[in-house]
Amino acid sequence: MLSWKTDQVLLFLKNKGYPDDILAKFREHNITGLVLPMLNTLELKEMGIDQLKTRLKILNDINSLILEKGETRIATDEHPMVSELLSKELAKELAKNISESITQDALKRQQNRDDEFHTLSVKVNKLREEVLPILKEIQDSKPLPSPAESNGRANASKPKLGHRSSSHNTAPSSPVKKSTSSNSPDSVSNDTLKQLRAKSEDPCYKILQAAMKSHKLDKSEWRKYVLVICYGGDKERVLRYDEKPVHVFKELNELGLSPSIMLRQVDENDVTGNIIQKNDYETPGGRL
Repeated sequence: MLSWKTDQVLLFLKNKGYPDDILAKFREHNITGLVLPMLNTLELKEMGIDQLKTRLKILNDINSLILEKGETRIATDEHPMVSELLSKELAKELAKNISESITQDALKRQQNRDDEFHTLSVKVNKLREEVLPILKEIQDSKPLPSPAESNGRANASKPKLGHRSSSHNTAPSSPVKKSTSSNSPDSVSNDTLKQLRAKSEDPCYKILQAAMKSHKLDKSEWRKYVLVICYGGDKERVLRYDEKPVHVFKELNELGLSPSIMLRQVDENDVTGNIIQKNDYETPGGRL
């Protein structure tokens, strides 16, 4: 049997009643008598014989043939070609087992990482569900601001630099309109100067035009308006167009006079230029 050629193997299968498609598979893979004892169900499946029943029948017929010929699988080791084939098959099987083991270990490690990630995600979600109610309770338990604090914030948000209409009373000592204003913190006027992007070197007419722009007034009529600086609670004076309001404001603030700046419209019959050009000031920051 071990010396059979492929044709003899095909004749054996034909005598056993196997169909032509099975014979074609053996012819295609050039199966000889040396290979017959080493065939198994997996190799027969790789040859294209899919039905398990057929594969088992072929293996049973081969085993019966070996017993009939008096040749056992152990005895085949004495044939040098069979021994070499067995060695190759063993090496192939060993490499296959190692590869499958490595693949299974890698898949197992990946599965473990996936399981750990899933467990961590579950813990994070659970922690979030536990913390959110606590944070909400803390937020809800915060005390509401007192009325004094609310009023303070509201007053701080109001711009101190305001436009005054010509309907106000005129002061007897000055040809400019005098407006009534309430006391507020120094930082309010200081913030107003910052909002107007006023610099220490900026002249009064430049800051005046910026204030008119913020109140959406026509800048071309800037000579009809003046800047008035109030200080000391009940004192005020008109700033000349060439003065530097930021500098004057800082001087009065350093003296603790709580200065503030207002925009004021001039009467049409006022000669503003005569007033704003005088230099004989005796009060801090200039003339009253």
